Amino acid sequence: MTKHLAEPPHTMPSLTQRMQSAMHSISRMYGIPYGLLQAISATESGTKPWTLNVYGVPYYFSNAQQTIAAIHRFLRQNIQLIDIGPMQVDWFYHGWHFGTVRAAVNPLRNIAVAGRILAKDFRQTGSWRRAVGLYHGGGPARQSRYIQKVFAYWTDRQSATAPLSVSTVRNTSVQAKSSPIVALQSPL
Repeated sequence: MTKHLAEPPHTMPSLTQRMQSAMHSISRMYGIPYGLLQAISATESGTKPWTLNVYGVPYYFSNAQQTIAAIHRFLRQNIQLIDIGPMQVDWFYHGWHFGTVRAAVNPLRNIAVAGRILAKDFRQTGSWRRAVGLYHGGGPARQSRYIQKVFAYWTDRQSATAPLSVSTVRNTSVQAKSSPIVALQSPL
């Protein structure tokens, strides 16, 4: 008699896994060096999806609904400079990419918009380092500190199997691709 073992139930990838997958896909789509979006996310939010930063003060929430409610509270107080999500995309400058607060809080959409912004900054500067500085904003000293943090994280995390090396990122002849954002499955 043959026993049939039940197959394990299909499990949906965790939000963290889907975020990592989105970072890889968006990086390929826009020609962003492998791991650079992850380094920016780690620097910006610790890769936490339900994160805000308002005037330099970080706020961490347990879920999308709490994050959305907090954004609406800030907006009712006429506070517009709100960095949102794992990539800390600023609502005042880039909210138009999303259209709604709910879309901005969607981690996968947040990553996609960040990729679009970073690729645009690269096309403008011809340098991934300068693009990272523009992504963060502020004056030269502030950008320089941020660039150092992101690239320190990025170089620390490079593995032997990474398709690009640090020297490749310094090569400004790499071209960022300009592509539309694809529809991403909402984790909400």
